[in-house]
Amino acid sequence: MSRKSLHVLALVASSSILSLVLAESVLRVLPDPEQALSKHREVSGGPLHQRDPLLGWRTVPNTSATIRSAEYTISVQNNSRGIRGPEYAYAPGQHESRILVIGDSFTAGYTVQFEETFGQVAERDLNTRASRRHRVIAAGTEAYSTDQELLFFVEEGWKYRPDITVLMFFFNDIWFNTQPFYRGEDFGSKPLFRLEGRQPVLAHKPIALPSGAVGRPSAGPPPRDPADVPASLAVKRWLNDHSRLYRLVRRAVLDGFARTADPLRRMGRRVEQGYDLPRLEAHRVAFRPGGN
Repeated sequence: MSRKSLHVLALVASSSILSLVLAESVLRVLPDPEQALSKHREVSGGPLHQRDPLLGWRTVPNTSATIRSAEYTISVQNNSRGIRGPEYAYAPGQHESRILVIGDSFTAGYTVQFEETFGQVAERDLNTRASRRHRVIAAGTEAYSTDQELLFFVEEGWKYRPDITVLMFFFNDIWFNTQPFYRGEDFGSKPLFRLEGRQPVLAHKPIALPSGAVGRPSAGPPPRDPADVPASLAVKRWLNDHSRLYRLVRRAVLDGFARTADPLRRMGRRVEQGYDLPRLEAHRVAFRPGGN
Protein backbone atom coordinates (compact mmCIF):
# COMPACT_ATOMS: atom_id res chain seq x y z
CA MET A 1 0.00 0.00 0.00
CA SER A 2 1.40 3.39 -0.98
CA ARG A 3 2.15 6.17 1.48
CA LYS A 4 -0.62 8.28 -0.07
CA SER A 5 -3.17 5.53 0.54
CA LEU A 6 -2.05 5.22 4.15
CA HIS A 7 -2.47 8.96 4.61
CA VAL A 8 -5.99 8.77 3.18
CA LEU A 9 -6.92 5.86 5.46
CA ALA A 10 -5.48 7.66 8.48
CA LEU A 11 -7.44 10.80 7.58
CA VAL A 12 -10.69 8.83 7.17
CA ALA A 13 -10.14 6.96 10.44
CA SER A 14 -9.30 10.10 12.42
CA SER A 15 -12.26 11.98 10.92
CA SER A 16 -14.61 9.12 11.80
CA ILE A 17 -13.32 8.93 15.37
CA LEU A 18 -13.59 12.70 15.77
CA SER A 19 -17.17 12.63 14.44
CA LEU A 20 -18.15 9.86 16.84
CA VAL A 21 -16.60 11.69 19.79
CA LEU A 22 -18.34 14.93 18.78
CA ALA A 23 -21.71 13.17 18.40
CA GLU A 24 -21.29 11.44 21.76
CA SER A 25 -20.39 14.77 23.42
CA VAL A 26 -23.46 16.51 21.98
CA LEU A 27 -25.79 13.69 23.05
CA ARG A 28 -24.41 13.76 26.59
CA VAL A 29 -25.47 17.38 26.93
CA LEU A 30 -29.08 16.52 26.01
CA PRO A 31 -31.47 14.70 28.41
CA ASP A 32 -31.73 10.93 28.02
CA PRO A 33 -35.43 9.95 28.33
CA GLU A 34 -34.71 6.20 27.94
CA GLN A 35 -32.27 6.20 30.84
CA ALA A 36 -34.62 8.30 32.96
CA LEU A 37 -37.43 5.78 32.58
CA SER A 38 -35.30 2.67 33.13
CA LYS A 39 -33.65 4.16 36.21
CA HIS A 40 -36.99 4.41 38.03
CA ARG A 41 -38.08 0.78 37.66
CA GLU A 42 -37.80 -0.98 40.99
CA VAL A 43 -39.04 -4.34 42.23
CA SER A 44 -39.68 -4.74 45.96
CA GLY A 45 -40.79 -7.92 47.68
CA GLY A 46 -39.97 -11.46 46.64
CA PRO A 47 -37.99 -12.15 43.46
CA LEU A 48 -40.23 -12.81 40.47
CA HIS A 49 -37.95 -15.24 38.60
CA GLN A 50 -35.67 -18.17 39.32
CA ARG A 51 -33.31 -20.23 37.20
CA ASP A 52 -34.62 -23.30 35.41
CA PRO A 53 -32.47 -26.05 33.80
CA LEU A 54 -34.75 -26.37 30.77
CA LEU A 55 -36.35 -22.96 30.27
CA GLY A 56 -33.45 -20.82 31.48
CA TRP A 57 -35.69 -19.04 33.99
CA ARG A 58 -39.27 -19.29 35.18
CA THR A 59 -41.58 -17.32 37.45
CA VAL A 60 -41.31 -18.02 41.17
CA PRO A 61 -44.38 -19.77 42.64
CA ASN A 62 -46.23 -18.26 45.60
CA THR A 63 -44.50 -14.91 45.47
CA SER A 64 -45.69 -11.32 45.51
CA ALA A 65 -43.94 -8.10 44.60
CA THR A 66 -44.54 -4.45 43.88
CA ILE A 67 -43.12 -2.92 40.70
CA ARG A 68 -42.62 0.85 40.61
CA SER A 69 -41.52 3.06 37.76
CA ALA A 70 -41.99 6.65 36.62
CA GLU A 71 -45.09 5.49 34.72
CA TYR A 72 -46.83 2.98 37.01
CA THR A 73 -46.98 1.21 40.36
CA ILE A 74 -48.53 -2.26 40.31
CA SER A 75 -48.64 -5.38 42.46
CA VAL A 76 -47.87 -8.89 41.21
CA GLN A 77 -49.05 -12.12 42.87
CA ASN A 78 -48.02 -15.50 41.42
CA ASN A 79 -49.97 -18.64 42.28
CA SER A 80 -48.51 -21.98 43.39
CA ARG A 81 -47.50 -22.84 39.80
CA GLY A 82 -45.91 -19.49 39.06
CA ILE A 83 -48.75 -18.02 36.97
CA ARG A 84 -49.85 -14.50 37.77
CA GLY A 85 -53.35 -14.53 39.24
CA PRO A 86 -55.49 -17.00 41.18
CA GLU A 87 -55.06 -20.75 41.43
CA TYR A 88 -56.04 -22.70 38.31
CA ALA A 89 -56.78 -26.42 38.60
CA TYR A 90 -55.52 -28.54 35.74
CA ALA A 91 -59.01 -29.90 35.12
CA PRO A 92 -61.49 -27.31 33.81
CA GLY A 93 -64.75 -26.79 35.62
CA GLN A 94 -68.06 -28.10 34.33
CA HIS A 95 -69.20 -26.32 31.15
CA GLU A 96 -65.99 -24.27 31.21
CA SER A 97 -64.19 -23.32 28.01
CA ARG A 98 -60.49 -22.61 28.48
CA ILE A 99 -58.14 -20.33 26.60
CA LEU A 100 -54.44 -20.62 27.41
CA VAL A 101 -52.29 -17.63 26.44
CA ILE A 102 -48.52 -18.18 26.30
CA GLY A 103 -46.11 -15.29 25.89
CA ASP A 104 -43.69 -12.88 27.53
CA SER A 105 -44.16 -9.82 29.77
CA PHE A 106 -46.92 -8.49 27.49
CA THR A 107 -48.94 -11.56 28.42
CA ALA A 108 -48.06 -11.32 32.10
CA GLY A 109 -48.96 -7.62 32.00
CA TYR A 110 -46.25 -6.34 34.32
CA THR A 111 -47.20 -2.69 33.74
CA VAL A 112 -50.86 -2.94 34.84
CA GLN A 113 -52.85 -4.47 37.68
CA PHE A 114 -53.98 -8.06 37.15
CA GLU A 115 -57.61 -7.05 36.52
CA GLU A 116 -56.42 -4.76 33.70
CA THR A 117 -54.38 -7.36 31.79
CA PHE A 118 -55.71 -8.20 28.34
CA GLY A 119 -56.39 -11.78 29.46
CA GLN A 120 -58.76 -10.61 32.17
CA VAL A 121 -60.37 -8.03 29.88
CA ALA A 122 -60.98 -10.75 27.28
CA GLU A 123 -62.36 -13.14 29.91
CA ARG A 124 -64.88 -10.58 31.16
CA ASP A 125 -65.91 -9.69 27.62
CA LEU A 126 -66.41 -13.33 26.62
CA ASN A 127 -68.44 -14.12 29.71
CA THR A 128 -70.85 -11.24 29.06
CA ARG A 129 -71.57 -12.45 25.53
CA ALA A 130 -71.29 -16.25 25.58
CA SER A 131 -73.52 -18.93 27.07
CA ARG A 132 -70.58 -21.01 28.33
CA ARG A 133 -68.22 -20.00 31.10
CA HIS A 134 -64.85 -18.90 29.69
CA ARG A 135 -61.56 -18.96 31.57
CA VAL A 136 -58.48 -17.19 30.18
CA ILE A 137 -55.20 -18.35 31.71
CA ALA A 138 -52.40 -15.94 30.82
CA ALA A 139 -49.15 -17.85 31.38
CA GLY A 140 -46.66 -15.12 30.52
CA THR A 141 -43.04 -15.00 31.64
CA GLU A 142 -40.88 -11.92 31.26
CA ALA A 143 -38.35 -12.07 28.40
CA TYR A 144 -39.53 -15.43 27.01
CA SER A 145 -39.17 -16.17 23.30
CA THR A 146 -41.08 -18.67 21.17
CA ASP A 147 -38.66 -21.52 21.95
CA GLN A 148 -39.21 -21.18 25.71
CA GLU A 149 -42.95 -20.84 25.20
CA LEU A 150 -43.00 -24.11 23.23
CA LEU A 151 -41.09 -25.91 25.98
CA PHE A 152 -43.39 -24.42 28.62
CA PHE A 153 -46.42 -25.75 26.74
CA VAL A 154 -44.92 -29.25 26.40
CA GLU A 155 -43.87 -29.32 30.05
CA GLU A 156 -46.77 -27.53 31.73
CA GLY A 157 -49.23 -25.67 29.53
CA TRP A 158 -51.07 -28.65 28.00
CA LYS A 159 -52.00 -29.88 31.48
CA TYR A 160 -54.62 -27.12 31.73
CA ARG A 161 -56.50 -28.83 28.86
CA PRO A 162 -57.10 -25.66 26.87
CA ASP A 163 -59.73 -25.58 24.14
CA ILE A 164 -57.74 -22.82 22.47
CA THR A 165 -54.05 -21.99 22.90
CA VAL A 166 -52.93 -18.49 21.90
CA LEU A 167 -49.23 -17.93 21.23
CA MET A 168 -48.28 -14.27 21.62
CA PHE A 169 -45.55 -13.01 19.32
CA PHE A 170 -43.41 -9.86 19.35
CA PHE A 171 -40.96 -8.85 16.66
CA ASN A 172 -37.89 -9.34 18.90
CA ASP A 173 -38.77 -13.06 19.14
CA ILE A 174 -37.37 -13.40 15.61
CA TRP A 175 -33.93 -12.49 16.93
CA PHE A 176 -33.97 -14.23 20.30
CA ASN A 177 -35.27 -17.48 18.79
CA THR A 178 -31.83 -17.74 17.19
CA GLN A 179 -29.81 -16.85 20.30
CA PRO A 180 -28.61 -19.01 23.22
CA PHE A 181 -28.53 -15.97 25.54
CA TYR A 182 -30.99 -13.24 26.40
CA ARG A 183 -29.33 -9.84 25.90
CA GLY A 184 -30.85 -7.98 28.80
CA GLU A 185 -32.44 -8.07 32.29
CA ASP A 186 -29.60 -10.38 33.40
CA PHE A 187 -31.61 -13.50 32.59
CA GLY A 188 -28.67 -15.03 30.73
CA SER A 189 -28.55 -18.50 29.17
CA LYS A 190 -31.66 -19.85 27.40
CA PRO A 191 -32.63 -22.86 25.25
CA LEU A 192 -32.07 -22.83 21.50
CA PHE A 193 -33.64 -24.94 18.74
CA ARG A 194 -32.14 -25.82 15.37
CA LEU A 195 -34.15 -27.03 12.40
CA GLU A 196 -33.29 -30.43 10.97
CA GLY A 197 -35.47 -30.53 7.90
CA ARG A 198 -38.79 -29.33 9.28
CA GLN A 199 -38.24 -30.78 12.74
CA PRO A 200 -37.07 -28.45 15.57
CA VAL A 201 -34.34 -30.05 17.67
CA LEU A 202 -33.20 -28.69 21.03
CA ALA A 203 -29.55 -27.93 20.30
CA HIS A 204 -28.64 -25.84 23.37
CA LYS A 205 -29.75 -26.13 26.97
CA PRO A 206 -29.22 -23.34 29.50
CA ILE A 207 -25.82 -23.32 31.17
CA ALA A 208 -25.99 -24.86 34.63
CA LEU A 209 -25.53 -22.17 37.28
CA PRO A 210 -26.04 -22.06 41.05
CA SER A 211 -29.74 -21.94 41.90
CA GLY A 212 -31.16 -18.55 42.76
CA ALA A 213 -33.35 -15.71 41.61
CA VAL A 214 -32.79 -13.75 38.43
CA GLY A 215 -34.14 -10.45 37.22
CA ARG A 216 -33.88 -6.96 38.63
CA PRO A 217 -34.74 -6.75 42.33
CA SER A 218 -34.27 -3.36 43.96
CA ALA A 219 -30.88 -4.42 45.33
CA GLY A 220 -29.58 -5.09 41.83
CA PRO A 221 -29.07 -8.22 39.73
CA PRO A 222 -27.42 -11.29 41.22
CA PRO A 223 -23.79 -12.09 40.42
CA ARG A 224 -23.27 -13.93 37.15
CA ASP A 225 -20.92 -16.69 36.16
CA PRO A 226 -18.41 -15.17 33.67
CA ALA A 227 -18.86 -18.25 31.47
CA ASP A 228 -22.51 -17.23 31.06
CA VAL A 229 -21.61 -13.93 29.36
CA PRO A 230 -20.10 -14.04 25.83
CA ALA A 231 -17.42 -11.44 25.04
CA SER A 232 -19.62 -9.82 22.39
CA LEU A 233 -22.43 -9.41 24.94
CA ALA A 234 -20.02 -7.89 27.46
CA VAL A 235 -18.91 -5.30 24.87
CA LYS A 236 -22.51 -4.47 23.95
CA ARG A 237 -23.44 -4.05 27.59
CA TRP A 238 -20.49 -1.76 28.18
CA LEU A 239 -21.47 0.37 25.20
CA ASN A 240 -25.10 0.39 26.32
CA ASP A 241 -24.07 1.57 29.79
CA HIS A 242 -21.55 4.19 28.68
CA SER A 243 -22.46 5.42 25.19
CA ARG A 244 -25.48 7.59 24.44
CA LEU A 245 -24.70 7.32 20.71
CA TYR A 246 -24.79 3.51 20.83
CA ARG A 247 -28.17 3.55 22.59
CA LEU A 248 -29.54 6.02 20.04
CA VAL A 249 -28.42 3.93 17.05
CA ARG A 250 -29.63 0.72 18.69
CA ARG A 251 -33.07 2.23 19.33
CA ALA A 252 -33.29 3.48 15.73
CA VAL A 253 -32.46 0.01 14.40
CA LEU A 254 -35.05 -1.66 16.67
CA ASP A 255 -37.70 0.91 15.73
CA GLY A 256 -36.97 0.32 12.04
CA PHE A 257 -37.28 -3.42 12.60
CA ALA A 258 -40.64 -2.87 14.31
CA ARG A 259 -41.95 -0.74 11.42
CA THR A 260 -40.88 -3.44 8.98
CA ALA A 261 -42.52 -6.23 10.99
CA ASP A 262 -45.80 -4.37 11.59
CA PRO A 263 -47.15 -4.59 8.02
CA LEU A 264 -46.44 -8.33 8.04
CA ARG A 265 -48.47 -8.73 11.22
CA ARG A 266 -51.38 -6.81 9.71
CA MET A 267 -51.37 -9.04 6.66
CA GLY A 268 -52.24 -11.95 8.94
CA ARG A 269 -50.44 -14.52 6.85
CA ARG A 270 -50.66 -18.09 8.03
CA VAL A 271 -47.43 -20.04 8.07
CA GLU A 272 -47.94 -23.72 7.46
CA GLN A 273 -45.77 -25.84 9.72
CA GLY A 274 -45.49 -29.59 10.08
CA TYR A 275 -46.05 -30.96 13.57
CA ASP A 276 -45.22 -34.48 14.65
CA LEU A 277 -48.44 -35.24 16.54
CA PRO A 278 -47.37 -38.70 17.81
CA ARG A 279 -44.22 -37.14 19.26
CA LEU A 280 -46.23 -34.37 20.90
CA GLU A 281 -48.56 -36.98 22.40
CA ALA A 282 -45.52 -38.86 23.71
CA HIS A 283 -44.41 -35.64 25.45
CA ARG A 284 -47.90 -35.32 26.92
CA VAL A 285 -47.83 -38.85 28.32
CA ALA A 286 -44.33 -38.28 29.75
CA PHE A 287 -45.45 -35.12 31.57
CA ARG A 288 -49.01 -36.22 32.44
CA PRO A 289 -49.76 -35.27 36.07
CA GLY A 290 -51.09 -37.75 38.58
CA GLY A 291 -54.05 -35.58 39.43
CA ASN A 292 -55.34 -32.01 39.53
